[in-house]
Amino acid sequence: MGKKRVLGVDPFETSIPHGAEFWQGAVSVSSGTVKMLKNGHGSSTRGAEAQLRETVPAIALAEMLRQRDVTSVSVLKLNVEGSEVEILMTLPEALFASIDQIAVSFHDFLHGDYRRTEAVLSYLRNWYEIVSIDTRYSWYLGVLR
Repeated sequence: MGKKRVLGVDPFETSIPHGAEFWQGAVSVSSGTVKMLKNGHGSSTRGAEAQLRETVPAIALAEMLRQRDVTSVSVLKLNVEGSEVEILMTLPEALFASIDQIAVSFHDFLHGDYRRTEAVLSYLRNWYEIVSIDTRYSWYLGVLR
């Protein structure tokens, strides 16, 4: 099996674990920049006045993997503060076959849009067995079939 690579992405993190590859920015639907709220205990692209947000670099997930020559992913943990639906629905379909497991937190508990979450979970079932692992924060685990 060998040693696995760990890639991390966060716009505001300053503590990087030894051995991890880190990109300071945000995963988004497209590459460029996004405006994010930094409130001391989390960050989000949603729910704040524009003047309270910081502009941070953004990268599309497929592009980040391509730039780093990643051809297979053991575990993808996706907690992008409300942009999960858009990111998952815009990933190239062929990429799903290279991701063994996806752990994702949908932020529908913040805005009550459970239908969007159900639509994405239905889509992911094309590749993954899906189980709910934390209903309070809408965490799901998908394991490649």
